[in-house]
Order: sequence, then structure tokens, then C-alpha cells
Amino acid sequence: MINQLLKNYMGLRPDDIFINYHNKDITYSSMAYALESRIKSMQAININKDSIIGIYMDNNLDLLEILFACIEIQAIPLIIPSTFKSKEIDDVCHHVSFDYFITNWNNSENLPKRDIPIFPIEELSPGIGGCAPSQSTNFNSKQTACLLLTSGTMGTPKIAQISIGNIIANCNAWNKIIHFNQNDVYFNCLPLHHIGGLSIIFRALLFGFKVILADKFDKNFSIQEMIQHQTNIVSLVPTMLSRIVESKPNKNLAKMLRAVILGGSDCRKNL
Repeated sequence: MINQLLKNYMGLRPDDIFINYHNKDITYSSMAYALESRIKSMQAININKDSIIGIYMDNNLDLLEILFACIEIQAIPLIIPSTFKSKEIDDVCHHVSFDYFITNWNNSENLPKRDIPIFPIEELSPGIGGCAPSQSTNFNSKQTACLLLTSGTMGTPKIAQISIGNIIANCNAWNKIIHFNQNDVYFNCLPLHHIGGLSIIFRALLFGFKVILADKFDKNFSIQEMIQHQTNIVSLVPTMLSRIVESKPNKNLAKMLRAVILGGSDCRKNL
């Protein structure tokens, strides 16, 4: 699925920007090469169809590349929030039988002492670069794309199984409201372990717009990035919007935005 979508853009708009991360532009072509490199490195350590992978990394390109590779080879990834510590991850392990963890050296010490192989991202083949993408596997809408943790702020996280069909339906539903186009620039400061942040990436894959990816929400950084990249769509939670509004940003920001998508909780009327 992912490989085929990227290849479609490579044929039509190979040099167009898919993601900007830390002011580095990642084109559809470079992401396709990165994906192929990650797939080969993961298959070399016996990660294959139906392998359950715990991805424990920060909001960054490495995480996206590993997630895409898992979906492409039909492994089952679960993105563990990087804020989780050993006990919280161990609680998740009681509900999910992980075959492997993929993390980085800095975060690996937080993983619980279990008999689960751990592969630091630094020891896998590098992403951006690599070989020409191969032919994509056929998929069906019922295939599991990933597992997500829900209700983590209110109690014990629950496991939600997200299918390819769920993702496509979500993207199409929002497209009927927002009418995405390839000139859109979408600022994403939501966590990728949450459906809100993750779905933005898949909307970009399906509808061909550019995503400005942030590690996390920071009021001043977010305002700066949105203005610098002439963002016209952003997804936030009410607390984020409140902090942005209270800072009284440049009026040009409000003029640039054609859509502000809110979720997570009720929004005050004065916002």
C-alpha cells in the first residue's frame, strides 16, 4: 500500500515534498527509497508478516519509516508513547505478545526486562537513501495497519486494532469536509502514537499534500513553523489552540489558515 502510493507520486511528482522535518524536505522519492531500505533491514532480522512490533521512539522520521515498513511487509506495529517508562510498557506487554522491540539507544533503557529481542534503530540500515523501491504487495482493507493505545490519560490504556480500511475511511471522511488538494500545507504537532497525528500522515499519502512534522507541541515553535511554511491546515486539541490564541500571534497566521481541526475534548465557546 505505502510503496504503491509513493511510487504513484514518484511517477507524477517525484520531487514534490511529502514531509518537512526540522526544515529538511523529504520528497516522495526519498521516502520510497528509505522505505525499501528499512524493509530489507527488518526482513534480515526475521521481521515478517504477522510479527508484532513494539515501536518505542520519539515523533520523528525514523518512527514513520519503521511504521511504513511494518505495514508494507504486513507486520503488526504498535507505537508505544515515548513518555512511557518501564512499568507502563510492561503493563502493555501483559496485553500484547510482542515479537520484537524497535527503539533507539537513548530509549532502550526504559524497556522492561523481558525475553523480547530489542533492535536499536541505529543498528538497522539507514532510511533516507537506499535502493530503488521494489514492487508493492497487494493488500486488502481488512489487513491490520497498526495497533494503537487508547484512553491512556483516563486509566489503563486499551488496545485498538486499526485496519487499512479504517484508515482509508477516515481519510475519505475528512476529505469530504476539508477538500484536500496538493497545494495544502498541513502542520502536524500531534503525537504519532495517537490516531489524530497518525491519520494526518495517511491523508497526505492519499491526497498528496505536504506535512510539516514537529517532534511535539511547543507554542512558540509551532507558530514559527506555521508562519514560515505558510501552513493552511492544522490539527490541534483545545489546550493547544488556547495557548496559541493567548500568545496573540501574527495576524497573518489566521489569514493563512483555511482549516483548524480540533479534537480530544470540548472546546470553549470563546475560542
